[in-house]
This record gives sequence, C-alpha cells and structure tokens, in this order.
Amino acid sequence: MSQKPNQVFLEKSNYRMRRIIDAVRFLPFLGLFFLAIPLLWGNEQNTHLTSSTMIYFFLIWFLLISVTAWLSRLLGNAGDKGEGDRSGTDLQ
Repeated sequence: MSQKPNQVFLEKSNYRMRRIIDAVRFLPFLGLFFLAIPLLWGNEQNTHLTSSTMIYFFLIWFLLISVTAWLSRLLGNAGDKGEGDRSGTDLQ
C-alpha cells in the first residue's frame, strides 16, 4: 500500500526545454503569417509603396533570423548543461 505517488509535473528544466522546442516548431508558421500580411495591404488604388513593403519584408526576415538564433542558443546551452530529457522530442 505504500506506493510512491506518480509525479504529475515535469522538472523545471524539462518543462523549459519542451517549451523552447515548441517555440522552434511554431516559428515557421509565425513567419509565414507575418510575411503574408503585405498581401492584405493592397487596395483598388495600390497606394502602398513598394519600398515600404520591402523594408517590412527585410525587418521581418531579420527578426526571424534573430529569434531563431536566440532559440538555438537557448537549446544549445540547455543541451550542454545536460538539462532536459531529449527522448521523444523527434529532433533529428
């Protein structure tokens, strides 16, 4: 009768690692959403400037690269410390 109760929650490091992996998986969809926004800017008169659209594209592109670099650094640091359980994450 004295069985050890099942652990309901993950350790903090495992939970953090899984949320970072979730963010990495979600990032391409977020990028597609933000890159598709200029398609909605057009109207009958096409008053938006091509230069402002190109600036928008390059800013989004730069932000996506920056966020990806930041997340990969977090994953690398967590992996170097031996944090997290990488089994079942399907990162191949």
